Amino acid sequence: MRAPNRPPSAPFVVEGPQIGPHIGPHIGPGIRLHLRSGTAIRRRIERVVHHGRDPWHAGVMIRLVPSTDSTQTDLLAALAADGADWGHLSGIHAVHQRAGRGRLDRAWDTDLVRALTASVVLRPGDEATWGGLGLLTGVAVVRALADLAPGVDAGLKWPNDVIVPDAAPSDRTEGSAPGWAGIAKIGGILGSVATDSTGARAAVVGIGVNLDGTVPIPWAATVRSAGGDGVLEAADLLTAILGHLGELVPEGEPVRGVGEAVAPLCRTLGEPVRVVTARDAEATTGTAERIDPDGALVVRTRSGEQRFLAGDVFHIRSEAPLA
Repeated sequence: MRAPNRPPSAPFVVEGPQIGPHIGPHIGPGIRLHLRSGTAIRRRIERVVHHGRDPWHAGVMIRLVPSTDSTQTDLLAALAADGADWGHLSGIHAVHQRAGRGRLDRAWDTDLVRALTASVVLRPGDEATWGGLGLLTGVAVVRALADLAPGVDAGLKWPNDVIVPDAAPSDRTEGSAPGWAGIAKIGGILGSVATDSTGARAAVVGIGVNLDGTVPIPWAATVRSAGGDGVLEAADLLTAILGHLGELVPEGEPVRGVGEAVAPLCRTLGEPVRVVTARDAEATTGTAERIDPDGALVVRTRSGEQRFLAGDVFHIRSEAPLA
């Protein structure tokens, strides 16, 4: 097991319907937070603070909000207003998200499923190397699930899905979808790049992981339905993810090692796939062969290798390709 990151802890900012954002009393070394009258927030925060993997360092702030439309939209707005407040690994974590969005602006909310919904600022160096940040965030999610829910056989579907084997659990709609034969989606990553109020560039990664409940799409699953024991708290999972992200994406350094980190976890590799991109009139069919160092998917077709930095990938084993 990897050695935990243990830099100094940083403040949690807890926002409630009545109190607004506050930084309150200490409950441990370097930990400052405001607690509502109820105990639910206290328990969530204390579990995060005392978790074995502590990713926090000076300048990190996690704002915990009971509900929001979209953590991604909120964090992008916060960066535009007060960029200096949002250091590397800072972010917004919502207990409930009403109008979240996935890649290509697809809708995603948490009405029926309990989920981790969060968005996090990343500030690596050399923006030309940032193309693999979404993939590395997926690696962090899979590693965190291995830490906290070892019964869940999680992996990655290129470019932005966290998946598990599809056992058609009872808490999801029966059936599958083209391109999802034998696998089910447990989470996803959304990436954005922005210029903050100081003029600095930053990446924002949105993280969604289904924990339990009724999933919103037929080809999805939850941590519980995929073999997770007990109740996995969103705050615990976020803490573990940030610990791994701190290892994978050091602040101020170029992004490196994407292919090396992703390949062992990528269930797309070796599969016959169909790749659909916005720029190509026709889809590309072939075998997913490797992940390049920059995170590009290399597909071997009848006419040779093709590289993809973005696109929708359908696993087409045992089903007809999409029309």
